[in-house]
Amino acid sequence: MTTVPVRKDETEIREALRRVKAEGERVLVEEDGEPVGALVSLEDLKALEELEDRRDELAALEALAESDERIPSQERGEPNAQDERKAFLQLPIAERRRILAEQAARIAAEYERDTRWEDLGPGDFVES
Repeated sequence: MTTVPVRKDETEIREALRRVKAEGERVLVEEDGEPVGALVSLEDLKALEELEDRRDELAALEALAESDERIPSQERGEPNAQDERKAFLQLPIAERRRILAEQAARIAAEYERDTRWEDLGPGDFVES
């Protein structure tokens, strides 16, 4: 990984940015010899943000699975999505992936069968 001190001239910083963009190189930015940031490609940034989102979602699901809170629908004896999520999270990862793959295949088949969605544009409302 290349290191670029903050005080370097603009030409060296522009060259570092060019390498980040063209080659995907990661550049460490230092100020007074201490790392203060990094230059990364947009692809790397998007991947990092996706990882952070997944980590946050997993933490939320795990907290939900460990929670004993009850929502009003459960008290009324209605089906409870929270319990379904908890049960799903208790399954082995291979089983969860299999279930999700089946659901994705059913959804894809439905979109292939019913093509009315192709006529929709941004902001269109769909009424049942």
